[in-house]
Amino acid sequence: PGSGVADTINFIASLGAISVTGSVLPSISDTAGTVMTGVDSTVQLTQTGLAAGSDGLTLAAGPNKITAMIIRNFPDAAIVVAGNDNKLFQNTLYSNGTAVVVGGVTGLNLRNNLITNNTSAGVSATSTAGTINFNGYFSNGGSGNVHCTGGCTIGANSIKAKSRYTNTGANDFSLLASSPAINRGIDLGVDQPDMNGTGTGGNFNSGAPDMGARESSFATPAATASASRRTWRRTSSSPIPRFRSRKGPSPPGRTR
Repeated sequence: PGSGVADTINFIASLGAISVTGSVLPSISDTAGTVMTGVDSTVQLTQTGLAAGSDGLTLAAGPNKITAMIIRNFPDAAIVVAGNDNKLFQNTLYSNGTAVVVGGVTGLNLRNNLITNNTSAGVSATSTAGTINFNGYFSNGGSGNVHCTGGCTIGANSIKAKSRYTNTGANDFSLLASSPAINRGIDLGVDQPDMNGTGTGGNFNSGAPDMGARESSFATPAATASASRRTWRRTSSSPIPRFRSRKGPSPPGRTR
């Protein structure tokens, strides 16, 4: 990005998957503000062949805004935030070392992201001067979902639950109908990406945006299967009642 110029890097659908091989993603040091978005695409930034300790995207200055990106498989960090006033919205950060590493910065805004299956931590920060909330976390190893030396938390409106992607093995990070991330984001106002791709009013498909980089068409999460209902009824007029089970085990004190 050009220094002193507000740039936009918009990935389009025709690019397909972008595989980063043998080198790291660029460091963004533009203080005029760069917007990087994958909202109009199915693009993913996927690392292959990088050595341990290699980072993905570095935000060396700010303000910058990274939205609707899928970044995965970077051995160290998917995103390093080393500058002030950076915004990370609606991203899916999957199977990296750490999803987001934050230095001693101010003005961080981290919302509506899915941060899952990272081996060392979800978010690792040395500063709490910012907003971390409305994100989805699951299966982040090492230091856990959010680790801050200053004592920050995942946020009162964040969730810890399996995200239920459609098929990560086939690089499909859209959400299944049963995903708890559906409608769990927050409308970001002027910063809200147009997640439903209509371009004509409304930036998401229901009352609130989904978490992550791919907006679903579902209005609410589908109900998961409930426990089996057990029904008991008397089957004989015998002094000792006998029961038939339609589902489940025998009643207390009886065996089959």
